[in-house]
Amino acid sequence: AKVEFTPKDLPEGARPLLDWVNSKYWKDISSEVELVIAYVVSRGYDPFDGNYYWSPSPGFDNRVIIPFTYKGQIVGNTARRVTSGRPKYVSDQHPHFVFNIDQQQESHRYVFVCEGPFDALSVGGVALLTNDIAEQQFRIINSLAQEVIVIPDQDTAGLVLIDKAIEYGWSVAFPTRSEERR
Repeated sequence: AKVEFTPKDLPEGARPLLDWVNSKYWKDISSEVELVIAYVVSRGYDPFDGNYYWSPSPGFDNRVIIPFTYKGQIVGNTARRVTSGRPKYVSDQHPHFVFNIDQQQESHRYVFVCEGPFDALSVGGVALLTNDIAEQQFRIINSLAQEVIVIPDQDTAGLVLIDKAIEYGWSVAFPTRSEERR
């Protein structure tokens, strides 16, 4: 079965962080956007590389928005809260989407599979956006024709992902943080 994801819009008013910093509205929104920028930096990423967005819309003004792309088109997003409170993530995505699939290179020997988008970005891998593997996600990841290495979250929910990875014949790894990333 062919995999297709239809385009979706980002939350209303969402623009890359750098656009907001350079906008005429900066004086009015700087405190909110600075929190988002600080969060992205705290995770070890460049907030201005174009992958991180912000929206002044209610419910998104305290979140970093990460677009989901498939074949170069935005097909969803997740918005991660940067202040305390719940829910941590608000997402608009197609079922069984694989985050960061567009960034995988044919020349790579491995594809690293994580649960969340920030973990996937940190290893140049993909994210399931859950702790389970749907059949469609299995097909998408296997279509890369690379050795699959699953990096589960090291919590109880990660055990589900480990079991599923083993069922599919994928490898599982538990990397430790290097001193410079702490």
